[in-house]
Amino acid sequence: MGIIGVPGSTGSNSRDVSPADPVGDLDRAEEKYRRAIEADPDDADALGDYANFLADYRGDYDRAGEMFERAIAVDPDDAANLTSYATLLNDRGDFDRAEEMYRRAVDADPGNAIVLGNYADFLTDTRKDHVRAGEMHRRAVDADPDNTTILGGYANFLTNVLGDHDRAEEMHRRAVDADPDDDYVLGNYADFLVSA
Repeated sequence: MGIIGVPGSTGSNSRDVSPADPVGDLDRAEEKYRRAIEADPDDADALGDYANFLADYRGDYDRAGEMFERAIAVDPDDAANLTSYATLLNDRGDFDRAEEMYRRAVDADPGNAIVLGNYADFLTDTRKDHVRAGEMHRRAVDADPDNTTILGGYANFLTNVLGDHDRAEEMHRRAVDADPDDDYVLGNYADFLVSA
C-alpha cells in the first residue's frame, strides 16, 4: 500500500505471521489471521494486520476495508489502523474519507512522526495542499528529529515542491548525521547533490 511503516501496524508485532515478512504460504498465513480474530474478535491489532494482509497479498480491497472498519470500531484511536485505512482509501480514490482517517490518526497520536509524515505525503500528492503539507512535515521532524525517513521525506518536499534547496540540504545533512551508514540516506543525498 505504500505507506511509511507505522509503529503498531502490520509487521511490527509479535505474531507468528506478518505480511511484512511472509513465510511464503499465504493460505496458511490467512488461516492464522482468521484464527487470531476468532480467538479475539475485538483485537484491533489482529483485525488491522489481517486487513493489511488482504490488501497487500490478496488484493481484496473490499474485505480489507471491512477489516479496517471493524478494527477502528474496536479502537477508534488506533493511529496505525487509521493511517493504514487512510492509505487504502486514498489508493481506491476515496480521497475525502482518506483525509478524514488521516486527520483522526493525527488527532489520536499527534506526536507520531510517521503518521504526520504520511499525512504530509497525502496532502502533497493527493490534495496538492503544500501549505498544510509543509506544516505536517515540520511537525513530523519536530516529533522525531533523528528519523531519517522523515528527514528525507521533508528534504524531498523542500526540493521538489518548494524549490528550497538550502533547507533541503540541511535536512539531508541531518539525516546523514543521524545515520551516516544508511545507504538509502546517502543515495538520496547524493541524488540531491547531483540535481541541485
